[in-house]
Amino acid sequence: MEEEIKVNTEEKEIQGENIPDNTGAQDDDKKKKSKTIGFCLLIGIPILVLFAIVISLQFIIPKSVSLDKSEIFDETAVKESVIEVIDMLDENDLEGLKEISIPEMGVAFEGDTIPQAKSSISDDFGERISIDSFTGAELKQNGTSYAVTQTVATYENTKATYTITLDSDMKLAGLFMK
Repeated sequence: MEEEIKVNTEEKEIQGENIPDNTGAQDDDKKKKSKTIGFCLLIGIPILVLFAIVISLQFIIPKSVSLDKSEIFDETAVKESVIEVIDMLDENDLEGLKEISIPEMGVAFEGDTIPQAKSSISDDFGERISIDSFTGAELKQNGTSYAVTQTVATYENTKATYTITLDSDMKLAGLFMK
């Protein structure tokens, strides 16, 4: 009987050794999964944010094309409108400028804004002698297209550079003189 008891004791010891202790292995698996998820979040979220920024910038950053390649603006019509604006500025026709402008530009033609801007260039322009250069581009920003032009005019007593912006309806949307 003693032998049977020993055998049973040995079997229990052998059985005890063979019983796997899975609690440590399960904890290791959970830690690995947790680290993997954490790593994915650590890398994935910044990549998604960066992707969203790039897509947003594609919409926000202005895109330009020369006027001669524009599908919206006719270069000759834009040049004629720009010369009309310069003619009105030369004649101080502020009401006429207001009529051909977008509503937001109306404030610029009230009071002394334009006369002060012109006097910062010269107190006496004299008669306009020529339009020396004209360049322009179609600029698209936030889904809206503009014709942005720069024109140099020579007068008897000075030269002036006009940056004139027109919207797709050929309304004056921006004016800068130097």
